Amino acid sequence: MLWDFLPRYNQKFTVPAAQPDSAFGQPGEGFVPDEVFCFNYHRVVGTDNVVRFGEHRLQILPTNGRLSYARARVEVQERMDGSLAVYEQGHCLATKQAPPEAPVLRVRKADRAITSVTNSKKPAVPVNAARNNLQSKSRQHTNPGPNHPWRRPFKVHIDRG
Repeated sequence: MLWDFLPRYNQKFTVPAAQPDSAFGQPGEGFVPDEVFCFNYHRVVGTDNVVRFGEHRLQILPTNGRLSYARARVEVQERMDGSLAVYEQGHCLATKQAPPEAPVLRVRKADRAITSVTNSKKPAVPVNAARNNLQSKSRQHTNPGPNHPWRRPFKVHIDRG
């Protein structure tokens, strides 16, 4: 049905083009397809002069007499070939892969025993148990006494001068 209808429809409603040439023109001078056909993302440069983009860290190199781009607003272009480019105010910035971040040292959550240099007869106390004991003492709540300033009625002072 459709295959019979389409040729008749096209023959009835087809209009010849006003100009026989192609409607697509040549791109102008300075046209860079990689800068047009890409995904653009806005980022703020970190204080370490590094732009983070997903798992990537791009170190911005000093250019145009500017040593640091810390806190600058930049545009990261993800190209169709997977490459990344960083632009600031329309200028492409020189970048390189940034070194990996230093790991942040944190206290382990496992119980560890505190060992003494001297051989004392006291049993070792796990670190977390000692820490919890200190926290429970510091978190004890006491109500203010009957003469505490919080217990006094609130007085409004009106200056009539």
